[in-house]
Amino acid sequence: MRLVRMFAALSLLAAASSASAYTLTSLHSFCTEADCRDGSLPIGGLVADATGNLYGVTGLGGKFAVDSTQGGTVFQLHPNGDGTYTHTVLHNFCARASCADGNLPFFGLIVDATGTLYGTTQTGGANNSGVMFRLVPNLDHTDWNYRVLHDFCGQASCTDGNGPAGVLAYQGIAAGVPFDGVSPLYITTAAGGAHGAGAVVEIDPVPGASWPATVLYSFCVSTGCPDGSSPRTGVTVDATNNLYGVTYFGGANHQGALFKLTNIGGVWSESVLSSFCNLAHCHDGQQPSAVPLIDGTGTLYGATIDGGANGKGTLYSFASGNRSVFYDFCPGTRCTDGANPERPLIMDGSGNLFGATLRGANATGGNTPHGKAFEWNGSYSVIHDFCTVAPNCADGDLPSSPLLLDNSGNLFGETLHGGAGTNTAGGGGTVYQLTP
Repeated sequence: MRLVRMFAALSLLAAASSASAYTLTSLHSFCTEADCRDGSLPIGGLVADATGNLYGVTGLGGKFAVDSTQGGTVFQLHPNGDGTYTHTVLHNFCARASCADGNLPFFGLIVDATGTLYGTTQTGGANNSGVMFRLVPNLDHTDWNYRVLHDFCGQASCTDGNGPAGVLAYQGIAAGVPFDGVSPLYITTAAGGAHGAGAVVEIDPVPGASWPATVLYSFCVSTGCPDGSSPRTGVTVDATNNLYGVTYFGGANHQGALFKLTNIGGVWSESVLSSFCNLAHCHDGQQPSAVPLIDGTGTLYGATIDGGANGKGTLYSFASGNRSVFYDFCPGTRCTDGANPERPLIMDGSGNLFGATLRGANATGGNTPHGKAFEWNGSYSVIHDFCTVAPNCADGDLPSSPLLLDNSGNLFGETLHGGAGTNTAGGGGTVYQLTP
């Protein structure tokens, strides 16, 4: 799924970028304030509104954070017109007793045409199983109203889902259309459902009230979970409202499955399109780690965090009923091309793919994994090595998010660590821009 909101429509017109190295600019370093009050561990990806503001979440930090068990923020980066951005925290999680407003946001946001933001948290809420929330700005975007729209695990044994995972999806998101505020939203939960192995859930907007959720499919309907288990990435919605996604476990070989959900006469049914690890030593990939991207022809593109010819992950496509690997990471001993891709791919208007790997040794020497940004345009190229700036990976370390593409071919992303911030984990992370 293309996690590129307002920028995505513009990116369809962008010319293909060359495969040469890009120039990195750090737009913000987290954890520069005492106790990481400005947030720490940016994760999940960025979204842009119509005026170029960037929005995202930090999984930790904020005003109410306690160690690594509580907190997180929603933040804004406002462009100043000179290439710099001003950082503002819009919401600090766990502001209410027992974190009733949500806790630990680990996935990115979506935005509607009015600039309203929507997202989820992993835990917190009325049942400590995560929430869906909304942030509504005033006219000049100087004040934001936060509201929980849905508390997960409202039913016995969490049959309605537990722990929302992935970015909220809706019909039109793959084409870069902003959310209209009234259409159904779709999300996966990593646990809960009728069989405790996760679910695909529809959330329907209701003006002035909580938004109800309906389970469309519960995974692991039979022994061994051949239909998949533990979806952790959300879903992709095509033009006819079919849903596509992956599960981390389950499938015929217990190493994940690529699935499709189809609505026929109001009844949703699941079909497994492909089970991972069909080849010896899982050379076709195992444990898909990213929600698939769908292009205009209906071809799906995704990544596995493990497996492949070198055991360090793959890039794959699925078309005409067949899944095929088109890149195997880490052909060398140091993985200088990257290893273990975890996040979704994005595509420009020329069909070139961009992504990031969480690991991979940089070009300055040593074997410590720091991560890569890469491009696929028929061949694979690294466009940036992370952690090449001293001290302490000032340019960022461990790229953690899908990339965002603007109409000039610039890429925006986040790193888990590094930057100018100082915490015990090695910096609070960064938001960066890659310029071709």
